Amino acid sequence: LKKITYRIENGTTGYVESNTLADENTGLSKAAHQKVWTGQVSIDPNLFYSNDVKVSVYAEDWSANSVTSQPQTLKVDNKAPIVSFSFDKSDVHNGKYYKNDKTLTITVDERNFDESYLPRVTSTTGGGYSISGWSHNGELHTATVTFSGDSDYTVSYDCYDLAGNKSNTENLEEFTVDKTVPVIKVSYNNNSAQNGNYYKAARTATITVTEHNFNAKAFENQLKATLNGKGIAVPSVSAFRQENGTDRWTATVTFVADGDYVLNFKTTDKAGNSYKTVAGDFSGAAAQNFTIDKTAPQLTIGGITTNTAYKKVPTIVVKEADNNASTITSSVVGTCFDSQSKRAKRTVKVSAKNSGQLTADHQLQNTVTYTAVEQDGYYIVTAQCVDMAGNQSQVQRKVFTKNEKGAVYVVSDDLAALNNGYANKTAVAKQSLVVTEYSPTEIQSPEYYININGKKKDGLVTMEKGQHHAGEWYVNTYTISSKDILAEGKYALYIKSTTKLDGKNTVVNNSSENKDLHRLNIQFTIDNTNPYVRITGLEKHLYSNTKVQTVTFSVSESNLASIVIHMTRDGQALDPLVWDHAQDKKHPNGWTVENGIAVVQVQLEN
Repeated sequence: LKKITYRIENGTTGYVESNTLADENTGLSKAAHQKVWTGQVSIDPNLFYSNDVKVSVYAEDWSANSVTSQPQTLKVDNKAPIVSFSFDKSDVHNGKYYKNDKTLTITVDERNFDESYLPRVTSTTGGGYSISGWSHNGELHTATVTFSGDSDYTVSYDCYDLAGNKSNTENLEEFTVDKTVPVIKVSYNNNSAQNGNYYKAARTATITVTEHNFNAKAFENQLKATLNGKGIAVPSVSAFRQENGTDRWTATVTFVADGDYVLNFKTTDKAGNSYKTVAGDFSGAAAQNFTIDKTAPQLTIGGITTNTAYKKVPTIVVKEADNNASTITSSVVGTCFDSQSKRAKRTVKVSAKNSGQLTADHQLQNTVTYTAVEQDGYYIVTAQCVDMAGNQSQVQRKVFTKNEKGAVYVVSDDLAALNNGYANKTAVAKQSLVVTEYSPTEIQSPEYYININGKKKDGLVTMEKGQHHAGEWYVNTYTISSKDILAEGKYALYIKSTTKLDGKNTVVNNSSENKDLHRLNIQFTIDNTNPYVRITGLEKHLYSNTKVQTVTFSVSESNLASIVIHMTRDGQALDPLVWDHAQDKKHPNGWTVENGIAVVQVQLEN
């Protein structure tokens, strides 16, 4: 061997490098007769970075024989792949949340790319993404990862090229795709509504938001609160609490103050998905619009003053004041002495001009008026009201008298029941026998006593003058000493006085000349003697074989009320024979007894 040379050609750039590997200066002398030579050629990868590098060797011996080897083609690659990520963050919310599909583009700059390497994706749901195949454009290789499902994701990628060079590692930090709109539901602890949507107690709403990526800071309380059309403080929503690590978040808002409330809530999750409540999101009675009214209505009775006597009664006005007025229940009931009545007492009911019922919402006032009090007497005005929420007022009461024609007499219930009737001393002793006289001016010259069988009897009636206050009526109370009613006979109460109507015209109260106006006519009978009956035609242990047995009952009683004759036959009661003073008739006319034992019992009452 005389000389060995090499030639390296960069097929990409056309660059050629050649040089001598060995010659006579490096040991290939003629005298050496060297047959074999081994050596190396160093290829500079920077000069020959190409997949088309041709290497050839030329050899020549001392006899001028030469040979050039077939070019060997090599791929020279000393550059690591370059990996880059492209991910659009322009629509991000709260740093890492997206409400739409997202795409990651992976680009690898590599001449000798190995596409067996795929991106490493983590998903909290285990899926929701897809990886495309690789596309190639020269030394640029591209793949995409599409994220379409709700989940939290991370992505990392690196690779080796075919020459064994390792790329850089690219990481896409955790991000979230959330395309699901939040859900809001509202429920209540108090559904006891009155009149549709009124509550007389506080009410608490529980707000439940179902959302994986809930953002409490983005929850909006759009509640409106008014009272009589004017804004009031809006109740605040409590902090939200997560339920056992789930997607459910709850908070409460309590309505304590009186007011009208319209509920609306809006929430936006961390990805920007928004939801505002609609009517169907509220459960329970009066779900979205309701009124809290814990205040009892104020009730007044106007037009009259209690304990006052009127010649002409003013219009009586019962007034309810409330934010949500509803119903007034009232009455004006009078009691007057009625000389035509057997029991001496008559009730007069005054009719109202309107019903006192309101059906419209949020009425601030309700009234009932009474304009026609015609009959002289003692009147009681009673009223109570309830608002739309069911709050009741205190019962209001006023008393007055109408004295157009003189004093007004009110008889106690016991005395009214006794009038024109009968009693015995034992029963009367337990009763309250009282007459109260009401007058617009001072009662003058009162006279009072009892006649027994037409004879005056002093000491059985006492009179007490009531305490008088300016502007009020004058009152005398006459009391019959019931425990001193002992003797049998017919009793008549006598009361007489005078009154000046309007301070001018003198009226004699209870005058016989004026009996059709203010005549007090109280009389009753005391009977302490039991009635007596004598039976003829029927003897004890009588055995009779006649078809008809006539029995005579002779009764001795001056104030007989009824006779009842009881009959039993062989131990079985038959219909009684009754005679009644009021009806003056008897039933039946007799009984049929055949071959049996009859027992007769007589019951008398005076």
